[in-house]
Amino acid sequence: ATEHFLAALDGEGHVVWYEQLAGGGLGLKLDGDGRIHSTEGNDRAIRIDPHAGTKTVWLAEDLGVDTVHHEVRPTEDGGFTTFASEHVVSPGWWETDDGDSLTFNIISDVIASFDESGQMTWSWSLLDSIDPLDHHTEAMHWPFWNMPPYDHLDAPKDWSHGNALLPTETGWLASFRNLDWLVQLDSVTGNIDYIFG
Repeated sequence: ATEHFLAALDGEGHVVWYEQLAGGGLGLKLDGDGRIHSTEGNDRAIRIDPHAGTKTVWLAEDLGVDTVHHEVRPTEDGGFTTFASEHVVSPGWWETDDGDSLTFNIISDVIASFDESGQMTWSWSLLDSIDPLDHHTEAMHWPFWNMPPYDHLDAPKDWSHGNALLPTETGWLASFRNLDWLVQLDSVTGNIDYIFG
């Protein structure tokens, strides 16, 4: 079995604190109180207070999203913003020899904000702005999402693969690895300000 840990080391490299996680921790971020925000697998966001010895867990199912992945950015209200994912059946892909077109199970990204209680306060879906048929790369065929909650799907396509979020003056700058894009999003209007890539 794979084991996952968060660890703090002193200046000499000695472990002074650690926490075992149920799944991989990605996108570690600290808030103003020194609490650690991360993922724990792709089904939960966590906040660990190493000083108080407490751990808060927000399950994706309770948050109303399919997954929580790659980023858990603390917000000033004690909540967080994260990447989530969604599934859509997308017909109209390449034609086969018999004239039919292929239909794919597309997994795309959602950026969502939650308050400390886990109530969603804002969300933005990449699919509302970009059609996968209009822009995609061969990387979407990598089998990243052959895992829960999408393991029941036939060959889920990792269309966008959000990797990083950075807050900006007007919203969020998001990295979508499988699109080879950085996207600047206006969080008030929901519009894309620009795409770099």
